[in-house]
Amino acid sequence: MQRRSLLSLAAAAALAPRAANAARGPVLVELFTSQGCSSCPSADAAFAGLLRRPDLIPIAFHVTYWDRLGWRDTLGDAAFTDRQQWYAGLLGKGLYTPQLVLGGELDLVGSDPRLDQALTLVQDRRPTLRIDISAAGVALLPEAEVTGEVRLTAIGYDRLHQVAIERGENAGSSVDYYNAARSLDDLGAWDGMSRRLALGPSLGSAGVVLLAQDPSTGRVIALGRREPAQGATAATL
Repeated sequence: MQRRSLLSLAAAAALAPRAANAARGPVLVELFTSQGCSSCPSADAAFAGLLRRPDLIPIAFHVTYWDRLGWRDTLGDAAFTDRQQWYAGLLGKGLYTPQLVLGGELDLVGSDPRLDQALTLVQDRRPTLRIDISAAGVALLPEAEVTGEVRLTAIGYDRLHQVAIERGENAGSSVDYYNAARSLDDLGAWDGMSRRLALGPSLGSAGVVLLAQDPSTGRVIALGRREPAQGATAATL
């Protein structure tokens, strides 16, 4: 397994050719977190500060392996734990929270102060192509050079959940969880051809992220989102 580090990524970015004014696509920022993890609230708060950045698409995945400490994460899903396990194999690391994965290729502790540096390195190394998604949930996939297998994944998410935690390490806390994933669906392979893809009416008022990702490296090749409908801003659990 190849470990990605800030040092190795910086070296790759320095060697990569870049156009002077190349347009940068958004960077996918995945936070793996848990309501039962005592070190996660600070990372959840830092994650909330990323929401207004137009160059990022931040999504939080609540994992399930801390449920054994006495509080079952109300946003947790075994599929999200599986996704983190997949990244652990690619990155050569064990499972931990809070974990940030940037662009599918680099991870940091969720509260690491070097986040801005890492994001710049990911953006400079290989800009992501943009996927446009209409309000009706129709995605326009761009044309891309694709070698090997590339998978399309749709992530449904909610804007905000306000959770009162009653047991476990964070007992007595009330935490705001932003951009929490609620579904994760494999939509099949993509050959890099430009086409339209209907994501379906089942999305309702939820937000959706669509990404094209290389399963052998984790690299996010193309990325886009439809934000949640206005008014679908909060839920209390």
